[in-house]
Amino acid sequence: MGYLMFAVALIYMMLNILFPERMSSMRYFRIPREMRKDPTADVPIVSVALLAFSIFFFSVIHKNYPHWFAYNPRDAFAEYVAGVVFVALGLFLCIRPIRALRHFIRPLRNFSDASIERVPHLLLATRIVGVISIIGSASCLSRIFP
Repeated sequence: MGYLMFAVALIYMMLNILFPERMSSMRYFRIPREMRKDPTADVPIVSVALLAFSIFFFSVIHKNYPHWFAYNPRDAFAEYVAGVVFVALGLFLCIRPIRALRHFIRPLRNFSDASIERVPHLLLATRIVGVISIIGSASCLSRIFP
């Protein structure tokens, strides 16, 4: 039952990151649209919460099922470094997707923010890669908690 609650919380956080406008309209359906806050304002908080919950989720799995994940103490430092790098990448991709697209894709540097926002599938793909990076790094960093 505990795994199910963790999984539901993770899925809810992922949906908040991937579809902030829809989730905001579902949460605040009684509040008029003009009075609602910016739907992307919650994305940084939810991204960090997704990281924390993912780390705790994987640490519980590593404790209960150690034979599923091979652990080599010689690779621990490299695993931590990879985890930190992927956390930074994932948070950057989730919190600032337009800036990340401009940074990593050179031809998009000439476009304005409004023209990039008109392609929602590009922003969604950027956030999906960010969520995958955060969850993958959480698997690496979950070894911090013995």
